[in-house]
Amino acid sequence: MLIELALVAFAAAWAYDAAVEKRGAGWALLGIGLALIAALAVRVTGAVLQHRGWTLPTFELARTIEQLRNGNWSARVRQQGQPAVADAAFRLNLLAEQTQTQLTDLRHQRDDLIALVDSLPDPIVTADAQQRVTQINAPAAVLLSVTARQARGQNIVSVLGESSLVDLCEALPRKADASISREITLTRLGQKFVYAAVAARTSDGGLLLTLSDITKLTQTVQMKTDFVANASHELRTPITAIKIAFDTLNEVCTEDAAQSARCLQIIGGHMKRLEDMLQDLLDLSRVEDAQTKPEWSEARSFHVLTTVRTAMGAQAEAKGVALETIDECNGTFVTERKLVDLVLKNLVENAVKFTAAGGKVTVTLGRQDDGHVVLRVSDTGIGIPPQHLERVFERFYQVDAARSGTSGRGTGLGLAIVKHATAALGGQVTLDSLVGRGTTFECVLPPINLENGR
Repeated sequence: MLIELALVAFAAAWAYDAAVEKRGAGWALLGIGLALIAALAVRVTGAVLQHRGWTLPTFELARTIEQLRNGNWSARVRQQGQPAVADAAFRLNLLAEQTQTQLTDLRHQRDDLIALVDSLPDPIVTADAQQRVTQINAPAAVLLSVTARQARGQNIVSVLGESSLVDLCEALPRKADASISREITLTRLGQKFVYAAVAARTSDGGLLLTLSDITKLTQTVQMKTDFVANASHELRTPITAIKIAFDTLNEVCTEDAAQSARCLQIIGGHMKRLEDMLQDLLDLSRVEDAQTKPEWSEARSFHVLTTVRTAMGAQAEAKGVALETIDECNGTFVTERKLVDLVLKNLVENAVKFTAAGGKVTVTLGRQDDGHVVLRVSDTGIGIPPQHLERVFERFYQVDAARSGTSGRGTGLGLAIVKHATAALGGQVTLDSLVGRGTTFECVLPPINLENGR
């Protein structure tokens, strides 16, 4: 700008000098023209220099940013032009280099994660918030008869195909951290496979589906259940024959009354134990059968407790144990009476067995504020050592033969029956015990709607 003003001033001086010296208007005009041409040349030169220092580097900077935005993280920009532009180019190159390194690390981690997921035996499928498949591991691809390339980007419903899996995914709530699980049976090549399917909502609103093959476990459980049922029926005939023989021997054996009485007592004890085991096996077989649905009906708390006193009162009295029932429910509730009676019978029988003469067994039937029904059986017996608390519900598990005292050993199935019967009613059973102070079992049953059984 200063140069331009100087040239204009020079042109003015030239024109004045020409006018003073009377050189003519042509000289004056020539001086002015030369000055203007010089000023224009300075302006053009300045524009060119400014274009090289700002405009061109800025355009190149913009082109590099566009390349980076399109995923070309190897693009770099030359550090040129004005200092500010060169500094921006340096910082952009540094950012691109760091980002490229991080993306490479993430790509390696992703590849390792995919390899790990593919190595898992359980089928796994993930989808985004728009229900498009984002990942499917090798076992899932084999199960669903699709390749990973074909599945990615497709709607999860079209990839899964199986109505049971689709229903599971559609039943999953939209809220974060929601999950739902079901046991699903799929048929492949004429064979049935059972899976424990779990669908979970991811943090971004997507879906994670995992399938665990429990076919062998299900078959094993079914075999055990069938064995128990078949063994129970097979044992019924010989036990009936033994009982008849026992009754006959009791009538005709008179030669050695004392010895005969002792033998008869031993036979009778074993007979009772076999009968109890047979009944417990039948009860356990029923409550473990997943196909058996409870027969819901209304039950009065008074009648339930009356049945307990009628069934177990004589046994408690013979042992010298006080049996008390407390009705805190004082009304009706929906349940299956057979299962409730089975639970209370086994709990009370167990409590009486392990409570010494002079002790007390208390049966309480109550209701929580949320409608849950509570069955509670407490005793003042010998208690259960802490190391056995987690195993007492196992079939045939008995803490110690000496604990039963003169009452004789049980079948080892009572608490297993309690656990499975409570589960069949939709509830849970817990226990609290102190050695030498007693034990309390508590079964909490959910409220049931008689119309729909829920």
